Amino acid sequence: MIKLLLEAYEKVNGHIFALIGIAVSGIPIYFNFEKESISLKVLFPIFTILFFIFTVIFKALLISVSQQKLPKMVKGLDTIKPYDEFSFLILLEPFELFTFKTILSVFRDSDGVEEYIGIGQILNVQQDKKLLVGVKLFQEKEEIVKKIIANDKTLIKNIIIKPGVGA
Repeated sequence: MIKLLLEAYEKVNGHIFALIGIAVSGIPIYFNFEKESISLKVLFPIFTILFFIFTVIFKALLISVSQQKLPKMVKGLDTIKPYDEFSFLILLEPFELFTFKTILSVFRDSDGVEEYIGIGQILNVQQDKKLLVGVKLFQEKEEIVKKIIANDKTLIKNIIIKPGVGA
């Protein structure tokens, strides 16, 4: 989180904007605002600092949203006893936005075209936060199942997982 805030700080403002903000916040000291109930000498620097902080936080939010990536497949597994209704199982890297029973779509990137393989459901969130997903094939594609279970590196690299049901 701190790394993200520092990255946002550098992208939004850099060090020059921070120095300019501090200098501008000192301007009210030279004016006479004695008639005001709340001294602008205090109020103006506070608003300048708050504006600076909110700008950095907003940019950090934009960076985190733009860097959000879908989980990658770690390995494929053959079905086991309690999950017999699925064609195969896959293990995904940890992903905070997916929880138990989440429905997923499984695609294969085939020369830039995403080919729909099947529908998946998260069966277990393991203690190491990896996700066990059961996949039911959209069409019988036995060669894909064999390659996934055999952990074919080129196929695993081309598997795309998306939330919801596609096709």
